[in-house]
Amino acid sequence: MGRCLRYIDTEGVLTDTPTPGIKKLRIKGKVQLRPMLCKGPINKEKEFTLLIGAKERGSCLVPDKADEKANDRKQIIIENPNRRCLHERIS
Repeated sequence: MGRCLRYIDTEGVLTDTPTPGIKKLRIKGKVQLRPMLCKGPINKEKEFTLLIGAKERGSCLVPDKADEKANDRKQIIIENPNRRCLHERIS
């Protein structure tokens, strides 16, 4: 469901969405990636959780209402923290 990230530098790449508590990670490239994440939700001081992948096309998110869907997943994780796992770096 969600992936827990630790120690991410958010300077200038993390922006708010219309849904409180859901952030948009701005990754520029040929395709404008906009994964949705939240601080925590279990340990808000030390982690972020990736909730849903999204792209931006013409100032619109794909899938539609990605921030609302991310918030639904955040609530699932709050109710059952075992639905997430640590991110593994692959190089």
